[in-house]
Amino acid sequence: MPKFVCKVDADGIRIHLDAADGEEISAEMVNAWAALRQSNGLHEIAYRLMGIDNALNTLADAVERSG
Repeated sequence: MPKFVCKVDADGIRIHLDAADGEEISAEMVNAWAALRQSNGLHEIAYRLMGIDNALNTLADAVERSG
């Protein structure tokens, strides 16, 4: 039976769908997998935006101190 497998390591949480060749996957599992992938992508975008925000705040502080 197909199942979701979750791994936690230094790089974060990784989830993959484990199924044998030829094993059928339900529509619900496909939808759940797609939602997990979208969630992971949005998390990555948010993480990068926070880094950009921090860098811009650092630059603004430096400009303010130099002016």
